[in-house]
Amino acid sequence: MKMVIQKKKSKKLPSFNRMSDEEIAQFWDNHSFVDYWDDMKEVQVIAKRLPTEVIGLRLEKKDLEQIKRFSQKLGLGYSTLLRVWIKEKLLQLQAIKTTKKANPTGGKR
Repeated sequence: MKMVIQKKKSKKLPSFNRMSDEEIAQFWDNHSFVDYWDDMKEVQVIAKRLPTEVIGLRLEKKDLEQIKRFSQKLGLGYSTLLRVWIKEKLLQLQAIKTTKKANPTGGKR
């Protein structure tokens, strides 16, 4: 007995030009790229690193040891983990700042 496997027809991608970044992210959160494989095009991407600056940072030895343990469990270098944490905190602070600008009374009347 011979089995025939039919290839599922690929769906057509929507026009992302008319969508916001949030809408595009939501689309891909709810869809698989596999469903749109035939509509995909091969592209070449050149990634450029943003400029960075080396700094010295004094930490208590026990804190650095703990950071190194966390980073090892996550499969990251400890300096990478520290950069991620700093970036996350900066985004949180920026969100708070933006919220306060939009509502300077803090919701109080």
